[in-house]
Amino acid sequence: MLTGKWTRMHGDCQRFNAYYKQANRKSGENEADLIETVKTVYLERVGKKFQYPHVWKILKEYPKWDAAEPIDGDNLQEVFGPDKRERPAGKQRAGKKQKSVETSGSTGGSQSESVSSLVSQDYRRKCDAAQRAYEVQMEKDLAIKKCEEMKFLMIDTSNLPPHKRAFIERQQAEIMRKYQDAGEMSEVFEGYERQYCELSAGLSKKCTSASLLDGEQKKQKLSEIRVGLEEAESLIRKMDLEARSLQPNVKAVLLAKLREYKSDLNNLKSEVKRISSANLNQAARDELLESGMADASTVSADQKARLLMSTERLNKTSDRVRDSRRTMLETEELGVSILQDLNQQRQSLLHAHGTVEIASSTGN
Repeated sequence: MLTGKWTRMHGDCQRFNAYYKQANRKSGENEADLIETVKTVYLERVGKKFQYPHVWKILKEYPKWDAAEPIDGDNLQEVFGPDKRERPAGKQRAGKKQKSVETSGSTGGSQSESVSSLVSQDYRRKCDAAQRAYEVQMEKDLAIKKCEEMKFLMIDTSNLPPHKRAFIERQQAEIMRKYQDAGEMSEVFEGYERQYCELSAGLSKKCTSASLLDGEQKKQKLSEIRVGLEEAESLIRKMDLEARSLQPNVKAVLLAKLREYKSDLNNLKSEVKRISSANLNQAARDELLESGMADASTVSADQKARLLMSTERLNKTSDRVRDSRRTMLETEELGVSILQDLNQQRQSLLHAHGTVEIASSTGN
């Protein structure tokens, strides 16, 4: 871009400098008056105004611009002159570095791929952070909305005018129906959840046993584990689809569970990768066999720790399932109780209305 601009302006600057060198300063004429005179001469001879006086003021200080005739502006060395700085003693002039087309192309390609990878990773991190912040905010908003709906369900409509009472009762019925439908639909999610928990516990045990095997037996066990991981991923996708199809208040809770299951699945994948990459050489095998009971007890302790960890994870998952079910049952009982109260109030109103009508007919 800079070279293109220089190509456009260097010819005009050369002509103007030549007219400036050839001009004779008159008596009493200062530098500014002389430059204005040269501009007039340039306009008469070239047919246009000189547009680069600020560039010419910089260039005229270089020795190559002392010539009265235009010089070759394509050669920057000729225009600006040689470098005035002295070269350090013993240091030779650096040769021009030439890059082949293939080298520059491959270097540029690798740098472009590296930059693209960094930008992509940063973008993914920002998207994940934004998604987590959005889900947290959604859970907070849904909790507030649920609390407001519970308060609305407790409104007593017996002392309200008929049109207001009818409207509030319709809204209360819609809220109750929404929670009842959510409870029925979440049973599908719970079914997938139970399958995943059982599968995850089984995969953890298989990983523990695979770490103790070697050769073909280890490869076969790892093959079984990979099949189980694919099945676990399928269950995760099903749970995700089912959770996103539910009401917002239930969806937020289930998606929070789903994040934990995804993290558990990633841990299992990391464990499988570690076991697959652990290739023991023959010397290590001999040392393991010679160590005897000491190594056997260490392996047994490690296996026991893994089993305890798997059992604890399964117990935590079962506790979360029971807590979710208990919360749903409590909500259902509360809804039934509210509906019963509303029904009693309705019966009382109908009885009072019948009594008033009987009294009115008797009076007439």
